[in-house]
Amino acid sequence: MIDPASDKTTGYHLFLEPEGKLREEVAAIIGSLATRFTGPVFSPHVTLLARIPVEEEGVLIEKTKQLASSLSPFEVVLGTVGMEQGYFRALYMHVESEEIKNIHQRANEIFSMQDEGEYVPHMSLLYGNYSETQKQEVASALEVPSRSSFLVNRLHLYKTDGETSNWVKIAEVPF
Repeated sequence: MIDPASDKTTGYHLFLEPEGKLREEVAAIIGSLATRFTGPVFSPHVTLLARIPVEEEGVLIEKTKQLASSLSPFEVVLGTVGMEQGYFRALYMHVESEEIKNIHQRANEIFSMQDEGEYVPHMSLLYGNYSETQKQEVASALEVPSRSSFLVNRLHLYKTDGETSNWVKIAEVPF
């Protein structure tokens, strides 16, 4: 069982990352919130697959390429702000896309994984363990690029052992 309050993760992750102006806008929000709450700074992303077990990186890259070869570019729309009691979902934007759920399931199959809970596509804005009051206060004053969209045309494979400052991009695979 994964401790939702933990600031550490294990294995590898597959991310979808925005580019251009939207990336800059979301990165600025993440940076501002990280400064305000003394939290970590991280690159804007939507997690497609989390905590992929450690394997030889070459094998993981091949599986990422296999998944990418079955995909076509698609749009991801950022929706409303959400929050949870969990380090990596303290404050986030929902992602509106049925396609991403289907791709997530395909990724599970290719990487021989199974979800522990419901897959909730989202783009985090703040990591940490904060009170509901703190998060609601921030969310009500937050100007986020809601209903913005970005084109997804590549997968990003990261090694994600430990804290966010230790995360390293291993591969970027276009499709």
